[in-house]
Amino acid sequence: MNRFSAIRRLADKTAEKYSLEPPVDVESVFDELGITIEEEENQYGIEAYSSLKGKIRVVMNTEFTYAPRRRFTLAHELGHIIIPWHNGDTKCIAGNNNYTRIAGKKYLDTQELEANIFASEILMPIEWLKEKISENRGTFKDLIKNVASEAKTSIMATFFALEQAMPSGNVFFVRRENAEYHQIFCSKNTCTVNLSYYPEENMKFLDMICEEIEEFSIGSYKVVYYHILECPGKNVIKEIYQENGGSVELLLYQISRGHSLKTVPFLDVVLDEISKSSYVAFIICGDDFIKAICDYKSPVKMFYRRLQCTELCNVAEAYGFNYEEIELEEEFRIVYIEEKYFTIPYVEKCDPNQLLKKIMKELYEDEKERRHVLQSINGIMASVNSMHSRDNREVLYNWAKYRFLTDENLAGFGKHRYFEKYLVNKIDKMIAMRQK
Repeated sequence: MNRFSAIRRLADKTAEKYSLEPPVDVESVFDELGITIEEEENQYGIEAYSSLKGKIRVVMNTEFTYAPRRRFTLAHELGHIIIPWHNGDTKCIAGNNNYTRIAGKKYLDTQELEANIFASEILMPIEWLKEKISENRGTFKDLIKNVASEAKTSIMATFFALEQAMPSGNVFFVRRENAEYHQIFCSKNTCTVNLSYYPEENMKFLDMICEEIEEFSIGSYKVVYYHILECPGKNVIKEIYQENGGSVELLLYQISRGHSLKTVPFLDVVLDEISKSSYVAFIICGDDFIKAICDYKSPVKMFYRRLQCTELCNVAEAYGFNYEEIELEEEFRIVYIEEKYFTIPYVEKCDPNQLLKKIMKELYEDEKERRHVLQSINGIMASVNSMHSRDNREVLYNWAKYRFLTDENLAGFGKHRYFEKYLVNKIDKMIAMRQK
């Protein structure tokens, strides 16, 4: 169980203990706990604050009178009180969006985020929301209105809660009237792949592939809701993949019932499940590179930005990687490369620095060029050693080898007969230096 799941469990246990059901009477819990809610004005935009040291004190700002917002804020402060690792003084600031500023920089305030999760769960429990979603026979707008009305919560709080409760395949873009940008809400395993940094560009793609679209205004918000193809469960993905002989193309075709482009918004979820090793997948439209997806262990993820897709395919073919080129609709295609984990070869021990100088003399007659390449190689090895200072020799070997394989300027060095001998000895020397 992760930390956020633990927060939801705490909220559910609190609701059970005090027999709370939507619409939740938050103030009754404070009464049960013997905590008085004080009221006072302040000029810093603080909605409420709690002192958790000694006798607990909760103070609400009298300027915030909107009832649903007040209820959420009180539930938020209750979260600070109930969550056992929260202590000291806490401040709920209007519009802070779970972030705080320290020395001018923006940081995630984990305690504020946890208190918001607690508040959302106690006011709109996920299981209760799932029932409302299942019972809804109207539009998405109807669902929002019904939940907000029954739970007596704000529209924005309802957006956040529904995002957590809705099944895969639901995404909605929300923009406050007169605002410039959309805020994106995605249910689990939905739009985990965004083709563009800009929400409006992603909306154009969703317009092409969605099962259903709904545009409406509610409160002070304009909403565009998309129902897209649902991502299958992990077991279903694995079963279909095995039934189709390990073909990514056939897997995507069968998941989408012949419309593989519809799988792009959750392509990383599918590939994470089936890939036996690290991978990189390129999404291409016509001649334009659109997106690269890598799993978190991928050595290639550090280098694909400076390589053409065809160059990586050449590397994959030369070294026997598993890869597929998959044609989709609308001129889209996917190039999938499953990376290979190289086994460290046995080589004769030597001084790697002396061997490198010998290799450079054989490859480059021009002294200036030789010195430049030598500096590049030493820089690469230093960088790999620094980035993986706690990793073993196999990880260092693979990351260094991939770095040289994917650098066309060092192609000659990577193909030299003494390349492996240098690489293994250099890594062993770096590891030995760590112990001194």
